Amino acid sequence: MQDLALYMHHLKFQGDGVHDQLAMGRSAGGGALHLISHHIFQRFTALQRGHEDPNRPAERKQMVLLSGHDQTLMAVLSYLRVKGWPYPQLGATLIFELRSIGGDYFVAIKYNHDPERRLMSNCPPLAPPLDPNQPPQVCDYDQLPVGCIPLAHFNKVSPA
Repeated sequence: MQDLALYMHHLKFQGDGVHDQLAMGRSAGGGALHLISHHIFQRFTALQRGHEDPNRPAERKQMVLLSGHDQTLMAVLSYLRVKGWPYPQLGATLIFELRSIGGDYFVAIKYNHDPERRLMSNCPPLAPPLDPNQPPQVCDYDQLPVGCIPLAHFNKVSPA
């Protein structure tokens, strides 16, 4: 029965191919991803300028915590071109972290689907195929490369 439920959730957010998956993920999780992208870009702007604008509270935020349902996590993962993700358990976490590496900015994405059995520190950063210069493609969760996504790629993929 649990396998059937997981299959139905994958079908709901992944459809039949990459274009279905992007449309379904954007429809259900695009608002959350847009909000995440907005906060990351605000922080990036402050870092690029070299100081935080005291009149812009968003630039001073070191961390933004958003809460959502398992459906939101599945939709965001689908829109990020990830398929075959493990079903999120109670307390599942999806973290987006702005990183500066060698003067360039990247976004690290970490997903912990079962915090009762796995520590977030044991979750490697995932690098889904988000290159806007390439045709859209999806990648199975188990085959995702480990690493970070260039900030420019992340911002172009995030829904406006």
